[in-house]
Amino acid sequence: MDENEEKRSYSLGDWQRLRTVCRALRQTEENVVRLKAEIEANLSTDERSRDRQADVQSSRLAMFELEQDVETAKRRVLTANMMLTKMRYTKEQADADRRSFEDSIGVKRDDLADRLRNYIATRENLVRCSAQLVSRRKHMLDDVKAIYRIEIGQPHKAVKPTCPCTQLDTICGTHLPNGDMLAGHNEMELSAALGNAAHVLCAISRMVDIPLRYPIKYAVSRSAIVDVAWPKFPDAPDSVYPLFLKNQDREAFEYGVFLLNKNVAQLRADCSLRTADLSKTLSNLYHLIVHLCGAKILPLVPSRGLMSPPPGSAHSSNSSSTGRRRPPTVGNGSRSASPSDSGRSRAATLA
Repeated sequence: MDENEEKRSYSLGDWQRLRTVCRALRQTEENVVRLKAEIEANLSTDERSRDRQADVQSSRLAMFELEQDVETAKRRVLTANMMLTKMRYTKEQADADRRSFEDSIGVKRDDLADRLRNYIATRENLVRCSAQLVSRRKHMLDDVKAIYRIEIGQPHKAVKPTCPCTQLDTICGTHLPNGDMLAGHNEMELSAALGNAAHVLCAISRMVDIPLRYPIKYAVSRSAIVDVAWPKFPDAPDSVYPLFLKNQDREAFEYGVFLLNKNVAQLRADCSLRTADLSKTLSNLYHLIVHLCGAKILPLVPSRGLMSPPPGSAHSSNSSSTGRRRPPTVGNGSRSASPSDSGRSRAATLA
């Protein structure tokens, strides 16, 4: 082979193969470009799709929130409607109650007007009856004053006086001395005078409707008085003290006169009168009648202080130790200190 002869680097087959490869490479490049364009188009489409999906998700979330708000608003509206219904029902009930109350007020107003008219009529009737009662009581007291004529401080007209009194206190013409001057007087005259005084006292007690603290058993000149202030034996015979001297113990008689004077003092205290001397039986009784005849308003309720026993006395302790009370000694304004200490202590407490 000649050295100067041109030597080919490839053969026809190589060139054809190379051309085939170049063509395949060009087609591959074109496919790559096309695929790249398609991938880029797909990528842009996916991004838009993701954006759209994100927008859809956001819209769905917003829609869900709006639905929740709508549900909440619906519940609020339902609650408000229920409250409105309840308030309407309450208002209807209140209106019904108000109408019923107004009707009841009207009825009560009419009833009150009727009661007021009845009260005024009853009050006028009571005032009239009270005035008639006061007038009747005064008239009855005037009758008692006229029937049982009491004279105070009359001079002694007898030539030979039968008692040491210089001035006489008489009831129906019968002399009754003071409680501390009973000695030296006629027993029958004392019994009659004390019976009259007891009758006057009972009459006044009933007229003014005030019970006596020591009840009186009226029997004219054989009257007696009962000590029930602190009785140990209420039915014991020695709790009744005579107002007469015939066949009676003088101590019991004097204590009965003392209890009679206490009854007079009680009525005087209930009528707002002060009793300075308890022994002046007729004088205290006379001034009591005069006061009641001239008083504008007569007492209707007794004094609580006079009706309630004083707290604590030696009488209760002595009575519990001895078993039965004995009448105390009463005379000349004092009592002896013998077995009658209980009566003395009681009388001192009452005085």
